[in-house]
Amino acid sequence: MAFKQGHSKTGGRKKGSKNKTTLEKQIVIDFLTQRIIETKESWVNALVEAMGKGDVKAIKEGLDRVLGKAKTELDITTRSLDFRPDPVEKARIDKAFEQIKED
Repeated sequence: MAFKQGHSKTGGRKKGSKNKTTLEKQIVIDFLTQRIIETKESWVNALVEAMGKGDVKAIKEGLDRVLGKAKTELDITTRSLDFRPDPVEKARIDKAFEQIKED
């Protein structure tokens, strides 16, 4: 039967209802969230203990959890750092040092 203008749609899934896969996914997420909440004390203690022992990965993970992940990575090797200021910045720094010497 063809759609007739002026008649409302009947049958089918109601607007806003979720499909079976979405509902199952939500059940799994709820279950895992509950398990994490129940066991968080033990894994937080394990992370803190590993951080205390100097485990770099644990320290990074702990800091990322508390402070948030860095938006950009910074290469801190000495080869990549250039501490020379541009000429304008150098002039400003020199002027500041001169003022400090005068005081």
